[in-house]
Amino acid sequence: HAGECVVEVLGTHFNVSAYPDETLCATLAEGSVRVGRQGKMKLLRPNEQAIVRRESEDILVREVDASQYISWVHGRYVFKNTTLEDVFAQVGRWYDVEFRFAADSLREKRMAGVISRSETLEFSLGVLERVAGIRFEQRGDTIHISAKR
Repeated sequence: HAGECVVEVLGTHFNVSAYPDETLCATLAEGSVRVGRQGKMKLLRPNEQAIVRRESEDILVREVDASQYISWVHGRYVFKNTTLEDVFAQVGRWYDVEFRFAADSLREKRMAGVISRSETLEFSLGVLERVAGIRFEQRGDTIHISAKR
């Protein structure tokens, strides 16, 4: 159970992302999963993702590369055409830091890459600076993101 949603596991490899203030996503890699909300049910096939928005009663199903969503099980995070806003939401949870963008336009910038969970925050930020063309300034547990000049 995640909020008002029910995810029934009928298979073996899946991921559920249900953080407060974020859209719930259930992604299936192998087997099958049933996602339900308020009496509506959707059965997922491999490489499908159910998206449940708080403001809607509908369950949207889309095709995805499930390996991207379950890569954390293998100690790495894979990003493919992912917005920086989504990348740093995830990185912030891993390292227990908060990211702030200097400009809203940076949030929608997209990137691709792989980060190992075993790396330090400093190493991961160095990689992200080079790949995404951004820079960081850390003040305590808050890291400010700006464009490279």
